Amino acid sequence: MDEHRVYEHTYIHLQEYLHTSTGNCRVWNHTSVVHTSTEVIFMDILVVNLKTGTPKVIQSKQVVYLESREGKTIIHTKTSEYRPAYALRDFAPILFAEGFEALEKSNLTNMTEVRDYDLSSKKAFFDKSRKGKHVSVSRRNKEKLEGL
Repeated sequence: MDEHRVYEHTYIHLQEYLHTSTGNCRVWNHTSVVHTSTEVIFMDILVVNLKTGTPKVIQSKQVVYLESREGKTIIHTKTSEYRPAYALRDFAPILFAEGFEALEKSNLTNMTEVRDYDLSSKKAFFDKSRKGKHVSVSRRNKEKLEGL
C-alpha cells in the first residue's frame, strides 16, 4: 500500500455503509485507514473472544470471514472466533483506559466531558447550564465527581 489516510475515531455503527467515490464500503467501528488508490477501508472492530470472553480490538484486515450462527454474527480470524461487542461490559475494559467510568451500573461516562454534578438529583451534566444531556450517578460513585 502506497499512501494511507488515518481518520481518528470515526464512530460508525456495525452494518452501516460509507459512500466513497468508488462505491459502497462496509464500515465496522472506529479508526479507519484508507488506501488512496482504491479507497479500501480498514477498520478497528471492538470484539469479544468467544473462548475467553475477553474484549479487544482487531483490525478488519485480520478478518477472514463472518458468519451468522443461530442469529448471531461470528467474526473469524485465522486463529480465533469473536462476536461483535454490544453490551456495556464489553466496552468497559477498553474505555476505562480512555477515561471512562461507571457512574451507575447502566452507564459508562467519559469523565473528561462531565461539567457539573447536582448532588440533590444525583445527575452528572455535560454542560454547566444543567439543561443538556446527563447521566445518573449512584451514591457509591458520587465521590468520583467531587470538586465539580
